[in-house]
Amino acid sequence: MDDVASQLTRMTGTSLLTVALARLGIIESPDDNFEIRQHGEWTLGGGETYVLPFDVVKASGDLEAFILKACVTMSRPIAETLSTWQQRHADLRELGLDVPRRFWVGDGTILEERIEYSFWERLNAADAPRRSGMIGALSAAFEILAEGGYLPLGFHDLRSRDRDCVWIDFGQDLGTDSQSGATAETVLKRFTQGNSARNIRPDELAYLRKAAKQKNTPTYVHNSTEDM
Repeated sequence: MDDVASQLTRMTGTSLLTVALARLGIIESPDDNFEIRQHGEWTLGGGETYVLPFDVVKASGDLEAFILKACVTMSRPIAETLSTWQQRHADLRELGLDVPRRFWVGDGTILEERIEYSFWERLNAADAPRRSGMIGALSAAFEILAEGGYLPLGFHDLRSRDRDCVWIDFGQDLGTDSQSGATAETVLKRFTQGNSARNIRPDELAYLRKAAKQKNTPTYVHNSTEDM
């Protein structure tokens, strides 16, 4: 597979990397100074993709994280699979689910924002106020997934920029869409059946169950006495 520079220029139909980045909206102008830092080589990102992470460092010193994903599923044509993933991404974003920003989808490849942190690692390292916010974000994600008709097969790939909850997998792990029986409660039940639920404290699980029964999710307030 090509390196980052070759992929970006191929996507945009130019031989100039500066022009490619400008066309993708990563830099403002082809005259901007930047540095690309590629992280290793292509690696298997799961059962359906190979991935290649990289950063773009701008003249100001600002760093933006990106990831290339190449679809390698063999169950059906790659173009059809990619179209389904993109439609799911767009539909759930429209419903309000936090998803990565996308810059390119085509020719079997996705270029999108790289979400730096594992949601679960971030959650377990968080102080009480930050953890409360993250639990609230998780609850909201359950509600939106149900509204979209999804019962995910797993929640281990959840990511976070800081205290948000970002869904990054729009393939098999998202499950089959248009499940009329999907509710926040059934999504929560599916979640509790997996290993990711081990990261949730009993009081947080009680909140998630209560919130799943209500149309409007209340704000979760962490009981700090449990940490004493």
